[in-house]
Parts: sequence; C-alpha cells; structure tokens
Amino acid sequence: MDLSERLLRERRARLAAERLLEQKSRELFAANEKLAIHARSLSDQIVEQRQVVRSALSEAELL
Repeated sequence: MDLSERLLRERRARLAAERLLEQKSRELFAANEKLAIHARSLSDQIVEQRQVVRSALSEAELL
C-alpha cells in the first residue's frame, strides 16, 4: 500500500468517524430534549399534586 492509498484510507476513515459523531450528537441532543420535556411534565404533576394535598388538608381542618 503506497502513501496515497494510505492517506485516502485514513481520510475515508476520518470522514466516516465524523459522520458517526454527528449522528450520535444529534441522537444525544434529541434524547436530552425528550428528558427535559419529561422532567417538566413530572414537575408540573408534583405542583398539581401538592395543591390537591393542600386543599385536602384545608378541608380536613374545617371538619
């Protein structure tokens, strides 16, 4: 294998690695977005549940 073939092979391998890195970066970004949405949803549920509990406690105190 001469130098030009080795350089071409290295360039192809590097480009393939860069494409894979870009793909994995997009996948990671999408996964993080999905987790952030889920975290906000869970936080909203907690706030709502706390309001329900406070309301129930207030009603119980009136009894």
